[in-house]
Amino acid sequence: MYRIVLQLFVICAVLYGSNASGAVLSDVNTNGHVTITGSGFGEKSTPQARYFSDMEGMPVGQIPQGWYTLAGAPAVSLTKAFSGTQAVEFISDSDDFHQIAFDAGEFPSIFVFHGKMYIDNTADTLTQYQLKHIRLSSSEDVYRTNAEITTSIVLYDSWWTSDGGDRWFNTGSPHVYYDGSNSYAGSVSAPSDLFPMNTWFDYKVILRRSSAPGTPDGAVYNYVNGELKSSKTDFTTHDADDGVWRYFMLGGSIVSGSGGVENMRIYYDDVYLDDTLSCVEIGDKSTYEECLALNPQPVIAWSDTSVDVNLNKGALVTGSTAYMYITDSSGVVSDQDMEEAGTQGFAFTITEPSALSLTVIQASQTVTNTTTSFTATGTTTNATSVTCDPVRPNTGTVDAFTFADIPLSVGDNVITVTASDGVDDVLRSITITREQSVAPETSFKGAILRGVTIP
Repeated sequence: MYRIVLQLFVICAVLYGSNASGAVLSDVNTNGHVTITGSGFGEKSTPQARYFSDMEGMPVGQIPQGWYTLAGAPAVSLTKAFSGTQAVEFISDSDDFHQIAFDAGEFPSIFVFHGKMYIDNTADTLTQYQLKHIRLSSSEDVYRTNAEITTSIVLYDSWWTSDGGDRWFNTGSPHVYYDGSNSYAGSVSAPSDLFPMNTWFDYKVILRRSSAPGTPDGAVYNYVNGELKSSKTDFTTHDADDGVWRYFMLGGSIVSGSGGVENMRIYYDDVYLDDTLSCVEIGDKSTYEECLALNPQPVIAWSDTSVDVNLNKGALVTGSTAYMYITDSSGVVSDQDMEEAGTQGFAFTITEPSALSLTVIQASQTVTNTTTSFTATGTTTNATSVTCDPVRPNTGTVDAFTFADIPLSVGDNVITVTASDGVDDVLRSITITREQSVAPETSFKGAILRGVTIP
């Protein structure tokens, strides 16, 4: 197994600042294990992201494994893909919802979506409509309206035609719903070229929940191809009796606002969800600000002095030069040369990957306190062995494995599956969070205390 060793040193914490120096690269293999060493990385309480998938190995014609359908019929497709051969396809030929959802666990403060998106409007003749394409909610089935004691946020975009015939998306408002009512967060200004048409682009959304109920300090940031296109930092995300964000909805409604033929295809690939700014990314440019594609890396382990990841090259080709960046929980991006303008990445060469692959079907999730064990299943390609940590026997085969009866303690349980071909190893980790037990509510109704019956 080949290993890349990067030595990065974060000097101080400034949001998306240039505050790191020093790095040493030894070797890299695109199916290998990446180790980043240094200091000042901060802590990431749960190393693994809430979710990451490049959609490879998912059954074609079905929704991604681990997700559920709310409306329409989105499905994994071979039509287009950012990396590999598969992506999730949303077909819109009428005014309706097309949406899938994922239980990602609670997001008490920060939510991050990072993925690749493609909007195909080549067969479409509408001059105006609206797209609601990302929603984060405390309710598992809310996509049209919201029930009481529910809070959700939806990114809401508009499309119109200029006098010259050019068409574009433009961010309107981040709509916040809570207690069954509509609360508009206010206009978010954005350039007219927010989303490119008919090409893959990098899309990142960061949401910050209000610091307290009814407090107008919630925030949203929209990044397209690494550039901050729009932001708002003064809206209210919830009130006192609203639930915590938990369910992520991808896709949504496309509603026409004028005549014409509605025939749009939207694709999502390399989907990444997390509850912190801490992350590792590789980019296609030597400075972070110029990267047109930033590929998030699946983290295995994280400490203040070392981070381990599985390398995800995205659409970067073998033999090309890529650049490594690490960001801490304050948003500080590592900088290899503080004397140079821009945030400098660490350069390395993408090498030929082996044919070894590993897919774990189950995703990170939260289970009830009564769930004391877990079963991990999945598939491998060109592996000679597959193991599980915690150690459990494989009751399936190397190609289609099953690790049953994995014991779960209260709190976070990291389950790591490793596939090996005798030379390279591939690791996939998921975190299963077993909820704390809830003590039964004590009632004194009807009890007699010193001769008095309590009503």
